[in-house]
Amino acid sequence: MLTVFLFALSVGPYVQLVTTDSISVVWWSENDTPGLLEWGLSVSYGEHVSSATESFNHVPGFRHEVRLTGLQANTRYFYRVVQGGTVDSAHFTTAVELGTDFTFAVAADPESKATEPVRNVTHRAVLDQIARREPRFLLYAGDLVDQGNAQDDWDAFWSDMSGFAATTPVYPALGNHDYDGLDTTLGGNSVPYAQPHAESGVAKFRAYFTLPGNDHPSSDPRHERYYVLRYGPVSVIVLDTNNDSREDWDTARYRSHPLVGESEPPEDGAQSWAPDIHEGSAQYRWLAETLESAQRESAFIFIVNHQAPYSSFVHGAPDEQQSGYPVRKLDELFQRYGVDAVFSGHDESYERSVVGNIHYYVLPTIGDPTGLRDPVEKPVWQEGFSRFIYPEGNRRYGYVGVAIEHRGGSDYRATITPYYLDPDAPKDASRHYDDVTVVLGSIP
Repeated sequence: MLTVFLFALSVGPYVQLVTTDSISVVWWSENDTPGLLEWGLSVSYGEHVSSATESFNHVPGFRHEVRLTGLQANTRYFYRVVQGGTVDSAHFTTAVELGTDFTFAVAADPESKATEPVRNVTHRAVLDQIARREPRFLLYAGDLVDQGNAQDDWDAFWSDMSGFAATTPVYPALGNHDYDGLDTTLGGNSVPYAQPHAESGVAKFRAYFTLPGNDHPSSDPRHERYYVLRYGPVSVIVLDTNNDSREDWDTARYRSHPLVGESEPPEDGAQSWAPDIHEGSAQYRWLAETLESAQRESAFIFIVNHQAPYSSFVHGAPDEQQSGYPVRKLDELFQRYGVDAVFSGHDESYERSVVGNIHYYVLPTIGDPTGLRDPVEKPVWQEGFSRFIYPEGNRRYGYVGVAIEHRGGSDYRATITPYYLDPDAPKDASRHYDDVTVVLGSIP
């Protein structure tokens, strides 16, 4: 990506919501002057359009988004954004059609924090590794920032993503830190998940990302908190598992203060829209319908969420205050509709468990230095499930790569590989744990 800094953009550009024939290009500017987007099959471009601007209460600056349509499938395009005195150029590739091999990556927990730049250094190093494998998209299993309501943490996140997100679409899940309203840097409240501060953090998340959405209208604050991405023979279902109003449990609980959910009374006059996950809730009903259609249309179904239901680490314990254990209530639904793998974060450590026919992954952190935890000694809640935990002498930052290969006809192979960053060889993108998993699938 080439950038000429004469009048800097606030954020971007970055690409979003790619299909076989369309994509969105997004950037943020410091004033509301319309920008110019040029694009084409070469750096001569040939097409151009002016951008409109949109402002948001919770994010400074002005958002520009241009939806490009009528594109060719699996084709590289070059583009350039001109905003004031800034010229920013990059490229993107449209989605593949059925029958084409591709790769994607899954990472978690960068927890970008402006006051701890070591996180940003590590985050960028792993992103550089991921980029060397040229994935078609990157999935984040939550906790993009340390404090969702802290604008400078979001600024740090987008600084890390500069370049990578200009070429590769990013699809995130919400984590408990993204709901964290404890804005210590800018003088926020004293309880992390209290309202209206938690919703302010999610409002930043929704302002920055253009995501597929769900059955709520785009004006509804629950619209992009969970969604499905369909890409080639793959369906990726992204969930928000941070709350459940029915039980005395929240994965986002801190000092006995739970995150208020969509079915609970407002807190300090502010309604929370964190969705429930129990049977009968709106997200659960949407999930069941989405799984049913994915089973009919896809060779593979992958789930992405933040809290890991099967984990030998601290957040896996049933009685831990931010436990992912209650997410196990969704396993019956996953088994019924043939989910292949579930990718979660939260524990910032690598582990793979097997339950029935499903591989449950805990992803290592991609940036948070407080992660890379040791497993709990003899975790009884994991008996019979855990298959691989990263070795004690090799606990590294990393991510999971997924390679989709066409085997002919309606048959495909998915190879899931846990890669790690070796500080002694940071440019070697081939280092991985000895835990490669192969899953076969077919489109019905």
